[in-house]
Amino acid sequence: MGLNLRLTKRCMLNSLAKKTKTCSKCGEVKTLDDFKEQKGCKDGCRPECRDCTKKQQKEYYEANKVELMRKQKIYTQKNANKISERSKKWRAKNRDKCIKKHKDYYEKNKVEILAAQKVFYEDNKELFAKRTKKYRDNNVEKLKLTSKEYRTKNKDLIAAKKHEDYLKNPEKVKLKWQAWHKSNPEKSKAINTTKAARRRCQKLQATPAWADEKAIAEIYLKAQEITKITGVRYSVDHIIPLQGELVSGLHVENNLEIISLSENCQKNNKFNPLKHQIA
Repeated sequence: MGLNLRLTKRCMLNSLAKKTKTCSKCGEVKTLDDFKEQKGCKDGCRPECRDCTKKQQKEYYEANKVELMRKQKIYTQKNANKISERSKKWRAKNRDKCIKKHKDYYEKNKVEILAAQKVFYEDNKELFAKRTKKYRDNNVEKLKLTSKEYRTKNKDLIAAKKHEDYLKNPEKVKLKWQAWHKSNPEKSKAINTTKAARRRCQKLQATPAWADEKAIAEIYLKAQEITKITGVRYSVDHIIPLQGELVSGLHVENNLEIISLSENCQKNNKFNPLKHQIA
């Protein structure tokens, strides 16, 4: 109890002993903490308080804004590296503070920022295109690696998005692919060759010794005839895909059906057990 009284008394004496000073501008009596330090003065503080100093600096800036901005620009140009290094050090030291500040500002001004970014992008499309091309040319391997990692992690998401885009705009997607194949003939040929080779390998592995190759060939010929008659492209599809997600089938006549090419593309390597009854 006695110790607490002594500490309280000491705090009161320190508070009373705290020096005060009258501001030369506003005339208010304030503690020395409310004044900026200045070595030339007797008490080591400026004659005007912090609030009056801020007000005075603001008035001076407004009155000399153009000239101050000109001088600031010259200084920045002459000391660009010095300023950049200093800013970099400060941001590294106050990283969490910077992130919070930028995040708070973005949340408060989200609509205005997005609108301004859109306008700026529309006015500088060529600049953005050049900058993007330059970055891609300088970081080819890095972008390849990043893209590969993303595709590996988000394989199902990418496939679903492509399928969704195709269902919404089938003609647009077709034209896009046709344009790509036309402008990249060598890559297109390599992709088609690889697909065909992989498909042949799948068929060979899924073709049993007892398969009726003659019956299989007749089904493929019939699909070609239907295409010629109707003018619509038809193809031979495996009812149970050779490499299905749930179940895989064989390359035999009983597992083949003739459907339109568009229907085959939509079906992909999926099997619908409700549509087909397997004996």
